[in-house]
Amino acid sequence: MREVTVQELVKVFDGQLVKIEAPEHYGISIDMDKASIDYHEDDNELSFTAGNYNHDGIGTVSVDVDECIESIQLDDNEDEPVYTITFTGYMSDIMITRFKSIEELEADHKQTMLKN
Repeated sequence: MREVTVQELVKVFDGQLVKIEAPEHYGISIDMDKASIDYHEDDNELSFTAGNYNHDGIGTVSVDVDECIESIQLDDNEDEPVYTITFTGYMSDIMITRFKSIEELEADHKQTMLKN
């Protein structure tokens, strides 16, 4: 695992949908599918947004990078890289991975079944 910056994290997922999940739930937890990540340099805030204005509404969680984020770690030993954000205070760590479509998940499952 190695530490990465907020800017590196955002660049990796630019224009992509991500899955955000808290492996443990305590304090404040975030779980989102089909989310996007944005960094607002002027406010030094990292935002996670999920939803659609045209259908079911939209929700955003924003965190102040200096006050709320302790570290961002990259674990690239997995099939897909996993980024873990550790927060200060009473907020669960979150893991961020690229969101996989149903088609991609089915193809992965098919490959696994062929190997066995």
